[in-house]
Amino acid sequence: MSHRRSRLASRLPILALWLSCAALAYCIQLTDGSDGSGAPKTWGTAQRIHDEGTDPDVAAGPDGEAVAIWSQPDGVWSSRYTPTIGWGTAVLVREWPAEIGPATVVMDAGGHALAVWSMYFASSNIYASRSNARGQWGSFELIDDNSGDDALDPRLAASADGRAVAVWIQSDGTRDDIWSNRFTSADGWSFAQRIENNSSLEASGPQVAVNASGNAVAVWAHSDGVRSDIWSNRYTPSDGWGSAGRIETNNAGPASAPQVTLDAQGNAVAVWQQSNGTRFDIWSNRYTNDGWGAAERIETGNEDASVTPQVGSDAQGNAVAVWVHSAGTRQIWSNRYTRSGGWGTSERIDTNNTDAREPRVAVDPSGSAVAVWKQSGAGGDSIWSNRYAPSGGWAAAQRIDSETVGTRPDAQVAIDDDGNAIAIWSVGGSPSAGVWSNRME
Repeated sequence: MSHRRSRLASRLPILALWLSCAALAYCIQLTDGSDGSGAPKTWGTAQRIHDEGTDPDVAAGPDGEAVAIWSQPDGVWSSRYTPTIGWGTAVLVREWPAEIGPATVVMDAGGHALAVWSMYFASSNIYASRSNARGQWGSFELIDDNSGDDALDPRLAASADGRAVAVWIQSDGTRDDIWSNRFTSADGWSFAQRIENNSSLEASGPQVAVNASGNAVAVWAHSDGVRSDIWSNRYTPSDGWGSAGRIETNNAGPASAPQVTLDAQGNAVAVWQQSNGTRFDIWSNRYTNDGWGAAERIETGNEDASVTPQVGSDAQGNAVAVWVHSAGTRQIWSNRYTRSGGWGTSERIDTNNTDAREPRVAVDPSGSAVAVWKQSGAGGDSIWSNRYAPSGGWAAAQRIDSETVGTRPDAQVAIDDDGNAIAIWSVGGSPSAGVWSNRME
């Protein structure tokens, strides 16, 4: 998910104000998906929040505030959204004259944002910065062990009270291992530590989830010399990190691209793509107090590959997964896990007969979900979305961007406690270049 950046053309801020639906000629209303009050959720119009940037990420607080972060040639930038004002002025989080990797951001219930990213000078390291509730970013700090070997691809997750866990890939000079560091608002960052003990070959693709109790679950892919397997480790505040273990046992082909989500009770759902020797399928496993269960396939499409799964869960541990399935064209599919019934039947959630890819999903505490993805069309790529409501299922897929010129890398989406979603993406190429956003409420 790394895209190169062009030189900043202008630093004039762009204030993205949200317009009411009544004022928009092409406002989108989702009439078959609603919040707990029964009111329909509505996308606004896409707004450009800065005139340059790539690799954007977005996080939402429980009350509707959001923080966006992205990379530019001169550093890491950010903007803050408040429901009463809209997007504020973009600010430089950290200036750096060297190569900057994609940043990721989380937000707590108090409005503080925490971001991590990699920066390369003599070697690549992992850095972090935290903002206050007014959007003012503090100093940045190194959070890896500064061993001199490259640290890359950081991922970050946090609870509402501000406890966060970062994971990343770090080389020991021979192979890549999985490392982690923890943050609390009271004590700041702890110390970097390796969380997997397999010294054979490469580890890759780490992801992490955190719940309100401070428990965390990390997943990654690890090569055994023949194929890559999916591994996991669990952190608890009382015991720290445990012992890493393999969570799938299918040796037909390689497994990769794991994702994980964690509920309030500490139950986790992991998903990944795995080859059966002929094509890739989507698989899942679940962690409870009894440990990891048996991995199972959660989609039934046999036409071609199913890849790049994403997953999120609500407060009760019900989960929604989305992925790309190829059947002549690439399509977006989904399945839902419930604690009472397990995984259901997978279904397609896009409706165009053009290539769709790079889905993302966010789930609110009551179980509503919003998915976004990139889809090809006659005028080029566009950003699309669909919404799931427990009472009505998936609605109709809708386009949520409005630019007609420029390339669009993958979009990201976040959701607040009331089911209001905010999506963000970047556009390359004049006259639409920059970081764009849309909000559904």
